[in-house]
Amino acid sequence: MTLIINSKPLREKVQQAWSHFLSNSYTNKDLSVILESLMDDDDFLEFYESSEREWNLTQYVALLETEADRDEYRRQATDLLSAYDRSRKNKNFKINRFFYMTVASIILLCLLIPSTYFLFRKKQQQMETAVSYIESTTGLGEVKTIFLPDNSKVTLNANSYISYPAKFADNDREIVLRGEALFDVAHDPERPFHVTTNEIKVMVFGTLFDVKAYDDDNLLLVSVASGKVGVVTSDMQMTLLPDEQIKWDKTTGKSEKLAVEADKYLSWTSGTLYFNRTPIREVVNMINRRYSTMEVILADGEYSNLISGEFDNKEWKAVVTSIIYSTRLQFKQENNRIFLFNDK
Repeated sequence: MTLIINSKPLREKVQQAWSHFLSNSYTNKDLSVILESLMDDDDFLEFYESSEREWNLTQYVALLETEADRDEYRRQATDLLSAYDRSRKNKNFKINRFFYMTVASIILLCLLIPSTYFLFRKKQQQMETAVSYIESTTGLGEVKTIFLPDNSKVTLNANSYISYPAKFADNDREIVLRGEALFDVAHDPERPFHVTTNEIKVMVFGTLFDVKAYDDDNLLLVSVASGKVGVVTSDMQMTLLPDEQIKWDKTTGKSEKLAVEADKYLSWTSGTLYFNRTPIREVVNMINRRYSTMEVILADGEYSNLISGEFDNKEWKAVVTSIIYSTRLQFKQENNRIFLFNDK
């Protein structure tokens, strides 16, 4: 795109700067050349005439979808130009360089590239309708209760993360979870409630259920206490009813539906640790999340130990001692760290 003024090209240096600007490859030096050229009244007239010609000829006009868009564009561009021109002719009006460059830059963008204006309008509209998100996290040993915009209640377990919109959409309620949370969902058949983790998506309309999906656990669990829950993975769909659970092994990709006492899997909200043939590595992870004042470290190696038991608000020493006794693992304690290992 070449700018021509009465069949006479602009000065070569300025023309080159315009060319770079219009191809969106301009540098700060190009912009400086353009802005400096506008400080001369003759060049300013050339700028106005050339931009008007470009407006009439350019294909970008088509991007302004309606006549109302085009009229609004012309009005804003003309207002900017008139205000700028008045400020230049007013001898008593002092313009600092920063203000001058700001206004001139706006004029360049609005007058020379209608597509930029159009995209800016679209972006502005998107921002006006954009959804802001709220994030909440818990640390080790911390449990937090959160009320969502629809009054659904979420109990977030230790070392977990949740993200949700400040205002739900008219047809959907979308939640992102990393870790574990108990959801008591407000019934709303018009707006399904989705919980998305790295591996699965859970959809409900109004129910009480638990999702356990920690990144460092091999097993992912969804346990339903009331209502009905749909669970979707990359290769499986399943419906769960009260006292049903899906157990999904992330290492093998295999899943199974189990009949369980769902209340047991929800008991962590009252401080209880519940294990039901839980692999020792998962047990260690659960203990470390539950107690922030100590750390259990499982030595490298193969472990086939499955732990069952219920520990109601027990101190960490009682829980760890019981596990050591039931598994016959060896241990060594160093301050607030306990190392577990096989003596083989």
